Amino acid sequence: MKLCLCAILLTAFCSQVLSAPAGSDPTSCCFSYSARQIPRKHIREYYYTSSRCSQPAIM
Repeated sequence: MKLCLCAILLTAFCSQVLSAPAGSDPTSCCFSYSARQIPRKHIREYYYTSSRCSQPAIM
């Protein structure tokens, strides 16, 4: 019984690991926005969010 349970858990774990796309990295997406302007002296760098995000943004 324990062996069967271990086999099921191992199969479930391996299928989750293998189902992730190769080379996938966490994607930063914005879900809320700020309308106020940020002073230029406070900005060190910026980048556009991924095209996989539901709404485009600059972070």
